[in-house]
Amino acid sequence: STMTAIEAPTTVYIDEITTHSIVAAAYAPGPAFSSMTVGLSGTNVALGPTYQGWHSATWTAVAQTAVHRRDPALTAFEGRLHIVGGRLTPPGNDWDSHEAYDPVTNSWANRAVMPDSRRALLLLATGGRLFAIGGLKGAATLFNTNFEYNSAGNFWTTRAPMPTARSHMAGVVIGGTAYVFGGDVGSPSDKNEAYDPVTDQWTGKANLQTPRLVQ
Repeated sequence: STMTAIEAPTTVYIDEITTHSIVAAAYAPGPAFSSMTVGLSGTNVALGPTYQGWHSATWTAVAQTAVHRRDPALTAFEGRLHIVGGRLTPPGNDWDSHEAYDPVTNSWANRAVMPDSRRALLLLATGGRLFAIGGLKGAATLFNTNFEYNSAGNFWTTRAPMPTARSHMAGVVIGGTAYVFGGDVGSPSDKNEAYDPVTDQWTGKANLQTPRLVQ
């Protein structure tokens, strides 16, 4: 990298925005900076209008899952990526599979399968617990079931069912509470239901303004 003195920067480039910080660079046009990259969390500054990339990032192929599938659910839990359910491609059967990816060893391990096969479900982690919620089986069998995975014992337990059976929904965890939005109930849904894993109870919340589902 090269740099010359700058007295009056005229351009600010925003390189990274997170919930905690903004990384930016201010400099005047010209050869003041040339593709500067600093560390894994540093900045990457372009010369003129040409941006040199995002932290010089590249994609790398890693270990594949044992089963090819579509419409599974996945989330990060206890340092691993868990993937459950889905539809096999081919022959098109719904699946109860559960695999966990370890990024340190770059390997997948089979875990206890779900109590039932399904696809287009939701997998959420909160409070050191993992929950598989809802989903679809066959042409039109919708589920409201809620299964909790115990990683220490490698088994599933049935918890309080979601009030609305649905698939293809979105979810998020806020303050330890899991929120499930929208989905497919035969048509797009506007439902918003919250699950408290401590009390094992669901509560209806304000519906979405527009019914929608995740594809």
